Amino acid sequence: MNKKIIKLIQVVIFFSGCGGGGIPKEVSHIKKGPMPPGITWSGTYYTNWGTMKLTQTGSSVVGTFGERNGVIEGTADGNVLVFHWSEDQRSSLSSAKKKVEGSGILVYHVIERGEDKIDEHRIDGTWGYGNHKEGGGKWNGYKSTKDVKEAERVKLITKGAAVKKGTPVAGSSDSEYLPPPSPEKKKSLDDLDDIPPPTAK
Repeated sequence: MNKKIIKLIQVVIFFSGCGGGGIPKEVSHIKKGPMPPGITWSGTYYTNWGTMKLTQTGSSVVGTFGERNGVIEGTADGNVLVFHWSEDQRSSLSSAKKKVEGSGILVYHVIERGEDKIDEHRIDGTWGYGNHKEGGGKWNGYKSTKDVKEAERVKLITKGAAVKKGTPVAGSSDSEYLPPPSPEKKKSLDDLDDIPPPTAK
């Protein structure tokens, strides 16, 4: 079978699982495509469903969220993550815990803040119960400042900047990740060649 046809089938299958209707309208305005250079889904995010920590290996993304043993397992296709989630839920009639689960979709995007500020790395999406990836509500958040600074460092490297840890980024309060000032040049022995020798007494 032609490789282009296979790829097209894979794309159709991928998006047909997004709640049965493609990308949810809540995130349809966000451009879909590759992740920013050097960036992955790995990192810590602060979301409306608690702190979420993700690790990406290849296209597989796994992680945790919230305070009820929340677990996420998903597949990334560029800046789109389709995932399954589960967490503990206490019954109102007893102290017993039961698992609730569902699906969701997140889109990773960067809001540029200008050269003198740190860009905002956001995730926006929806979630639902069972196989539905929407209907439950929104799932929004942003990547931790520490991880964003690392992303900025990578971006500087890809632009050919001489980056060294220990020099502050413009607009940040921490001491990381811009090229250090050039050290003052010290004179070498070669610079002394034109100095006449001392007069013998």
